Amino acid sequence: MINENIKQYIDKFIKQEQINNYIGIIVYGSYVRNMNNNLSDLDLMIIKDNYKTQDCGSCVVDGIRVEYFVESLKTIYQKIKEEIQNNDPSHLTKFATCSIYYDKEGKETTKENYSIQCEKHTCEKVGDKYFGKNGTIVSAEQYDLECNKH
Repeated sequence: MINENIKQYIDKFIKQEQINNYIGIIVYGSYVRNMNNNLSDLDLMIIKDNYKTQDCGSCVVDGIRVEYFVESLKTIYQKIKEEIQNNDPSHLTKFATCSIYYDKEGKETTKENYSIQCEKHTCEKVGDKYFGKNGTIVSAEQYDLECNKH
């Protein structure tokens, strides 16, 4: 959940850093989980449509360090798929535990739901790899046992 203080920091950040043409903003990390302390930074991901590069930065807004990434939605989906293939949930965890601050066209909500589904490690076959319910790579036989039960 994003409280009013966080919203104010994000609004000031957007103005200070002159962030524009974004379709979504997600907040993740300790501030979203209400576990922030005086050493915490505010973690943001700025989503832009048809954005060709991946950028990141850090700045201070009213005494709070803000760490941010700027990426396209397509790149984010690509990362999620790669992490499933590599059994590495680092971005999945970030997206599955985020809060949406701004969602211009409902695309962030779709991505968040997709990420949460992936984070729960529902059964999935990606290429020649099978992922069981606990998110680990399993044999085709184990996949059938875990995932194709009725």
